[in-house]
Amino acid sequence: MKTLQKLEQEKQDKIERAEKLRKKAKRKKEKRNQENEKVSEYKEKRNKKNKEKRKKKEQLEEIEQELEDLSKNIDTKKSPSYYKDQYNKIYWKYQTEPTSPEKEKELVEKLEEFEKKKKNAQKLKQKKKKARQLREEIKNLETEANIYHKVVTKHAEKSERHHQEMINLYQKLDNLEEEIDKVKAKIKKRRKINKNSNTREKALKQEKAEETLKEFKEKGKITINNITK
Repeated sequence: MKTLQKLEQEKQDKIERAEKLRKKAKRKKEKRNQENEKVSEYKEKRNKKNKEKRKKKEQLEEIEQELEDLSKNIDTKKSPSYYKDQYNKIYWKYQTEPTSPEKEKELVEKLEEFEKKKKNAQKLKQKKKKARQLREEIKNLETEANIYHKVVTKHAEKSERHHQEMINLYQKLDNLEEEIDKVKAKIKKRRKINKNSNTREKALKQEKAEETLKEFKEKGKITINNITK
């Protein structure tokens, strides 16, 4: 059976160990929270890039529809300069050659047709350029979003690792505090036993003193033997 002194020392040792565990668990919690802040920070950046990408995709879809509509009325293989040249040839003919009213009407209709096709070809060229630009921007945004996602994943994994380590430390701390409570209970019990022992010893001494005093009164003397018996 351990003495009261040893129990007190055991309690103190466990309390010191518990304090170290508590500090270590607190550091793990702080590290977890720091990683969570990083997760939130890079999630926001990733989500911002994804939002921009969705917006660009919507713009691209609109332009692709416009390209499809424009392509119905012109030969997409022909450049705006081709239609401009055709327009200029007809216009020159219209200005320089004598024509009948029917022929003149036909030339005017062709001029209007090639003017329209020239404008559509110019629009088609501009829209194709814009579509290429948007595809490149979407690609870059997707790359950036993927980079941020990898960073989010990295910090999330670190956060989870610190969290699990913190949980394990707190579990050890709980177990240790249960042990401390048990040692405290033993100390309390031992003190009670010691107190009762001291009480009994004092009672015996008191009883002995009373017997000695009684003997003195009866015999009129007290000897060393009387006191120490």
